[in-house]
Amino acid sequence: MMTRLVAKGYAQKEGIDYNEIFSPVVKRSSIQILLALVAQFDLKLVQLDVKTAFLHGNLSEAIYIRQPEGYEEKGKDSLFYKLNKSLYGLKQSPRQCRPDISHAVGTISRFMHNPGKVYWEAAKWILRYLHGTRETEICFENNSEGVEKFSIGYVDSDFASDLDKRRSTTGYVFTMAKVPICWRSILQPIVALSTTEAEYMAVAKAIREAIWTLGLLEDLGVNQHKLDVYCDSQSAIYLATYQVHHAITKHIVVRYHFVREVIAEDDIRIKKIAMVDNSTNMLTKVVEIVEVWFEIDYVFLAKLGIQ
Repeated sequence: MMTRLVAKGYAQKEGIDYNEIFSPVVKRSSIQILLALVAQFDLKLVQLDVKTAFLHGNLSEAIYIRQPEGYEEKGKDSLFYKLNKSLYGLKQSPRQCRPDISHAVGTISRFMHNPGKVYWEAAKWILRYLHGTRETEICFENNSEGVEKFSIGYVDSDFASDLDKRRSTTGYVFTMAKVPICWRSILQPIVALSTTEAEYMAVAKAIREAIWTLGLLEDLGVNQHKLDVYCDSQSAIYLATYQVHHAITKHIVVRYHFVREVIAEDDIRIKKIAMVDNSTNMLTKVVEIVEVWFEIDYVFLAKLGIQ
């Protein structure tokens, strides 16, 4: 039987016993990119886990804890332990160490504070979908097109689908080794006045992810000189590429116009793609039910004894 000493973190006071409590966890897409590189270059992947990771962190604050019950030293009951290393239970311990349901989950999550029967039914639909696709998995494969096409991005947006605030939804997905490595479906922070503006703001969001992706690949020794991001809105591509629309876009927040500078440097290219071929439709729109029609071979069924 193993016992573990745990601190009573709920008794700590902010500013005295701790300052920051967030955990510096690795980004999911970083792991996906690493797996894609392993598949692309036929590398060997080694995984390891550090047990009792919280116990190795150094503390910058002076933390004292009571002696654990049942383990008090006789004659020294009034003494406390001073921690030299981090301990489970401390608030600062963490700091010391297809995408397919993104749109649905993002939609029902907006009503967590007051869920109704409709959203409860939607949540059960998602669970049934997960149950039905539990055997489905992604498989990293070697990309025969080479490093220049190693990473590809897709971006899309709907227009004013949020009935409460009339905000649009941004969706993007980036693929590597023929599988999605990062994706997102999120409401835009401001109201777009047209479909073009909604698509343009979605492009700006995807471009920032593309910049981060190229930077990480470069740090890992893979130099993909140009990254293509596909968008199904020709007007948004023109708006991101040329300055001729400046007069009608002055009201757009300046932070979205950095896209033009990035595209001008030609490290990231925006390209047109047909709507039916855009992989991000599932991140911005409700997935439609596909009806499958087939002919029944009644003779064959009769041989099997099926009427």
